[in-house]
Amino acid sequence: MPTLYSGLALCGVLALSASWLEAQALGAVFGGAVVAMLLGMGLAQVLPGERLEAGCDFVVRVILPLGIVLLGARVRLEDLAALGMWGLGMGVGVIALSCSVFLALARWGRLAPRLAILLALGNGICGGSAIAAAAPVLGARRDEIAASISAVMIAGTIGTLALPFLGHRLDLSPEVFGLWAGLSLQQTPQVVAAGLSYGPEAGAIATSAKLVRIALLTPVIFGLGLAMRRRTDAPACSLLHHIPGFLWGFLLLSAFSTLSLLPQIGIGFEPGSWLGAWHAELSVREVAAQGSQACMTLAMAAIGLQTRRETLARVGPGALGAALLGAVVVSTFVGLVVAV
Repeated sequence: MPTLYSGLALCGVLALSASWLEAQALGAVFGGAVVAMLLGMGLAQVLPGERLEAGCDFVVRVILPLGIVLLGARVRLEDLAALGMWGLGMGVGVIALSCSVFLALARWGRLAPRLAILLALGNGICGGSAIAAAAPVLGARRDEIAASISAVMIAGTIGTLALPFLGHRLDLSPEVFGLWAGLSLQQTPQVVAAGLSYGPEAGAIATSAKLVRIALLTPVIFGLGLAMRRRTDAPACSLLHHIPGFLWGFLLLSAFSTLSLLPQIGIGFEPGSWLGAWHAELSVREVAAQGSQACMTLAMAAIGLQTRRETLARVGPGALGAALLGAVVVSTFVGLVVAV
């Protein structure tokens, strides 16, 4: 199966390259996954797609869902408790406002409905991860996925650069700025980068606020699946057909993480071994989180390799304009609320 292996190998090379660029700080704002997708999109314009198709399909069908399952290890209720009901209400409000903006654009004929939903969830929850989770429920095309991820990434990057500048100009406290960044920026690396640029306290608060939005991914996707079932007038038992299987894995791992059932494993060698005495603690939670990032980076590389110029042209520049508008509306709303 040479086409399967060639596609897998190239995705791996792009993922490693993106991780290296992220370590060099080039991907600190974009995130390694987005860098991998951009590299893949560049190569897709010059490489023969048919030789890579099988490998890329395998990554999107198998490795991407695994990455979303492993993402559940990052969600712990105690991490969210510090923000209380106010934080939960703000998270719900951000998602509702984002959906309202993009669905209004769809109603006015500015966006295709499916693209509008992808942009709304990417902008309101957690960028590319939310788009990847919603795509199979909606039956989204590859060009719609790539266009929505790219548009949300660009809007978030502009926000990552603009928010710290505005925060200093407005003389916001670290707590206020952390809430502003965590509740309005799209990608987790963007939230971390913006928060830490304002100081360690702002970085910690921003990350906690972002976790609230990530935790809301599961109920939103369940609701989306229910809405799709009703829209197609399918029988009640077919609701499971609209809920991707990886969501159950996400929930299970999140429950294990919340209940502290993800163990710490000690590994090492006893004194007298030819490698010498050595011991280390291995956190399953951290391994799962790192595995999630690796899977998402591979998957974004595959999506990039499957995205050609002609497919993006079908979506048009409207996605970027809509993403920028949605980001400005959400950021302004959150800024006004947290500053009061």
